[in-house]
Amino acid sequence: MKRNGLESEYGLDQSLKRLEYDLEWNQDRAGLVRERIRTDMYKMKKKRRTAKILLIAATLFLLMGTPIMLQDHWGAWTGDSPAIEKETVIPTEKPITAKQQNNAIMLDPEYQVFPLNAQEYVEGISGEPTITRASYAKYPYQLSDRPVEFLHVLIEPHELSQEEMIKRLNPEINFHPSEAYESEELLVGEHPAVLKVSGQEMGGINLEVVTENFVYLFTTPKSFQPKDMTSEEIEQLKADMIELAKLFQFE
Repeated sequence: MKRNGLESEYGLDQSLKRLEYDLEWNQDRAGLVRERIRTDMYKMKKKRRTAKILLIAATLFLLMGTPIMLQDHWGAWTGDSPAIEKETVIPTEKPITAKQQNNAIMLDPEYQVFPLNAQEYVEGISGEPTITRASYAKYPYQLSDRPVEFLHVLIEPHELSQEEMIKRLNPEINFHPSEAYESEELLVGEHPAVLKVSGQEMGGINLEVVTENFVYLFTTPKSFQPKDMTSEEIEQLKADMIELAKLFQFE
């Protein structure tokens, strides 16, 4: 009887200890669960705050960038863009040449010196030139009822000043007065030139345009002798040579 009573008390004691252990374990587990829940809630709140901040930042960026984008697009649509205005305004201090203006005068593609459509500007020119090198070309030319001949253009370098070169080319200074020469100094574009008419046997009409580095010599064919021409033909030929020279892109 006594042994059975002791065993019963021992079993009860063990049951109570087990229950106490289970209660302590459950409390600890409940604490861990609560801590984990708090941690998860903190992380969720942090993520929400970060998402809100990003959303606000993106909204502000869009609000700030939209007017600029609209201004650029509107300027492109209406043609009022400042960038376009800057590109279309070309300030210049020097006179714009025919080549720069991109007008109807067409220059040879290789040398960019000789006009190819002089016949559209000079009455006597009857076709495109024959260009054999950078320093020479000839233009078909017809004066009144005469057969078609060629006006020759020769380009030669020089090392003098323009003033000195003009003096050297002027026949009234360098030739004997008894020789039948008539000369006239003039400007072709911005360049000084000498127009010479020779009454000599096998003479002719020459126009020499002087730039800083070159002399452009325009000459008539041998068949055009002033002594055999009328004054009207001579004046017409002189005017045509000057008009032809004005079409050149002088260097």
